[in-house]
Amino acid sequence: MKKIKKIKLVFLAFLVMFILIEILLRITSSDQLRQFKRPQYIADSELGYRYLPGAEGYKTTAAFSNKYKINSDGFNWDEFEVEKEPGMFRIALIGASDDTGTDTDGPNCYARLLQKKFKENGDNIEIMNFSIDGQNRAFSNIKLAYRSIEKYKPDLILTNAIFPIASRIEYRETYKGFQIGYFNENESLEETKKFIDEKFSSPTLFTRVYDTSYIFRYMVKVYIEKRESSFEKFMTKYVFKSRRYVRGYTRNRFTLEKPPLKKLTLEESKNIYKKACDSVKLLNSRLMLFVPYKIPPEIPNLLADGGIDYLGLDIERLPEYSFGKRDGHTNQVGHKVIAEVFYEKFLTENIIPKKYFSNKK
Repeated sequence: MKKIKKIKLVFLAFLVMFILIEILLRITSSDQLRQFKRPQYIADSELGYRYLPGAEGYKTTAAFSNKYKINSDGFNWDEFEVEKEPGMFRIALIGASDDTGTDTDGPNCYARLLQKKFKENGDNIEIMNFSIDGQNRAFSNIKLAYRSIEKYKPDLILTNAIFPIASRIEYRETYKGFQIGYFNENESLEETKKFIDEKFSSPTLFTRVYDTSYIFRYMVKVYIEKRESSFEKFMTKYVFKSRRYVRGYTRNRFTLEKPPLKKLTLEESKNIYKKACDSVKLLNSRLMLFVPYKIPPEIPNLLADGGIDYLGLDIERLPEYSFGKRDGHTNQVGHKVIAEVFYEKFLTENIIPKKYFSNKK
């Protein structure tokens, strides 16, 4: 009888400890341990991918949760007006994750802040944000620049410069709520869809526990991040069995095998941007490369030598401008700084003719 009572006490103590740890994690680590959500993507033969037109929801990571609403053209912005208002200077912004406004902790990305300031000051300047998250998109962004000219006739195209340029184009699409990233015609794409059909057609013990327990989520987080550790090897062999299954469900995506990434030289990259700038000029627009944060001086020097329009904001990448170890994207503090520097550059460096600014300055 005493033995049974002792077992009950041990079990009760364990249960109380479990509940206390669960509560503690929910209070102190709710951001780091929340479930990931991503925007929905569709493959695009020229651009690789873009957002699903009309989709809306939240992008959620360990660092932030931010609402998005995709317009009918497939971009995280207001609906684009094809016809430009008379006397309006139109900017087409083309960038990556930091420029989309989805990868931060609120609605005030620098592009929104700039648009807001233009309106408040009575400036006849508008922004159309064509940014799509993802690295190595230089070729896709150049194609997107031509698309914007063809339909919307921007006066200025600002594209976040990537150096050096990579040769491959990544594709993305969303299948049953999961993001799948792949390259060119990857044969394992259909196999991955089949894997999702088989493994995630209905809730499993893993998904039920992961959706419920923060203690379990913490264990899974350690398992994913400590690759090649003794813990990871033990859990793969005796508990989870499939790392692909665990990572796919918890990170809400599958990335298929990447071919070797071939990067062009700085000189080759410069020549590609130079050709694009010259072509855009012939179409009565202007392509200007920009980088918000400081970069090695050899790149701006190379662009200047090549006669390429470049705008360097030269902002120090301070720790308070990002989410630290959890995520390197720019937070609301950083976006405010970028917007302020951008506006000052527009106003003082004759990038936009003075006639489009109001007399309030």
